[in-house]
Amino acid sequence: MPGTMNPENRNIALKRLRGGVFAAAAACLLLCLPETGACVPSEDTTGSHLLTLYVMLPVVPLDWESPASLYRSVRKGSVAKLIRRRQYLLGHLAIRLETPLIDQPHFSAMASASAKEKRNLVLKEKIGFGILGIGLQGKLEGEGEIKKRIEYYAGQGKIAFIRYRVSKESALEMLTFLQAFSEPQGEAPPASRFYGGAFWPGFEKEGSGCTAYGMRLLELAGVTGPEREEWMEEVLVPLRLIGGGLNGGQRVKSREILHSAAWCGETGSPGEGCIPFGICDPARIYRWIIHRRKAGTHASFAVYTPAAEGHIPGLECDVSHYLPSPGDSLFRKRDKPSLFIDYFMEYQYPGPPGNP
Repeated sequence: MPGTMNPENRNIALKRLRGGVFAAAAACLLLCLPETGACVPSEDTTGSHLLTLYVMLPVVPLDWESPASLYRSVRKGSVAKLIRRRQYLLGHLAIRLETPLIDQPHFSAMASASAKEKRNLVLKEKIGFGILGIGLQGKLEGEGEIKKRIEYYAGQGKIAFIRYRVSKESALEMLTFLQAFSEPQGEAPPASRFYGGAFWPGFEKEGSGCTAYGMRLLELAGVTGPEREEWMEEVLVPLRLIGGGLNGGQRVKSREILHSAAWCGETGSPGEGCIPFGICDPARIYRWIIHRRKAGTHASFAVYTPAAEGHIPGLECDVSHYLPSPGDSLFRKRDKPSLFIDYFMEYQYPGPPGNP
């Protein structure tokens, strides 16, 4: 749970902040510049509210050029991880939230909870690229573990960060989300118990991957611009490369993946089943940070400036003019079907797929 806010003080803060959102939003609209539509940042006299995303590179660079190249790079990384055990196979993202609304910074990150579970799915059940989006046991990493990882990755020169200055209202929404995400949703278990690349933590009863966890907090801060698109890896996975319960119990052999030189849709065979998959890649975010530090460019309404934490390179961005929309739900229903999510809902919440 985020921080240690006194329950009585938290309730007072909720009433005051939510009661003032309408007035603040109206004031912001009056200050909008007709030429750009951008709001004038408001003064925040209660202290800084800062969201920091730390991105850590994978033990070996991932090659998303084709199914075969991705498989080879992950296999190479698995071997390298036998020696460099403290590094993440696929990279990682962790967050730090600092706000006067809690008495100490909040650190957290989503991670898979069982390496054995992943090994069984890949090596025994042969689910192939089903591992990209299948629901797994998950956990929230805490402050102690994250601080050790940051220190280690800083020594390796394989970490970067982005720090956002957010509004008090956004900080409150983030705290509310962080608490709700780690608590039961009705009769459903906490969403933080589930990890997977296809999850979006803004949807009801879904877990999260490590980057989606950070992206959901950015969404609450109003960062939804083109930078997010540049952080994405998006592919169409041939259904024949997905096995296990996701595809009628099919077993995917490694040699079939190694002979797949292109993603679905790149070979001129429209009849082949294609499953869309997209994920914010920590390595892409890392490269984006380093490039922006050198280029001094900006994205959307957000202007990024170089920053550093010791030897860790990073960027800073002020989005404190953004105010969350009153009445927005922290968790909404998924509006588009997904092979991975439908399967997860079917076995986790018996009933019609996607409608637990």
